[in-house]
Amino acid sequence: VIPDESFWKTIEQIGAASFSFMIPILAGYIAYSIADKPGLVPGMIGGYIAATGSFYGSGSGAGFLGGIIAGFLAGYAALAIKKLKVPKAIQPIMPIIIIPV
Repeated sequence: VIPDESFWKTIEQIGAASFSFMIPILAGYIAYSIADKPGLVPGMIGGYIAATGSFYGSGSGAGFLGGIIAGFLAGYAALAIKKLKVPKAIQPIMPIIIIPV
């Protein structure tokens, strides 16, 4: 138990905030390793959704396993969208607008 008015409470809060970023970053870079740049942000968003659990009505998140699964799903989804054949006029906006959606 850490007293609320101490220096160590601030250190504990900084540590808790930094650990909350770990699962989305893990999922994002798993997706990045599969689909390159277009998979990074969708993986991080999927990892955040898996970590918090509030998006799908759960009191607790899915943890590291949920983040890993979200990273793989986002990576392969971005890779599939990346491989779609589109007209030349749409190709420049694919990595910016279409693939992250």
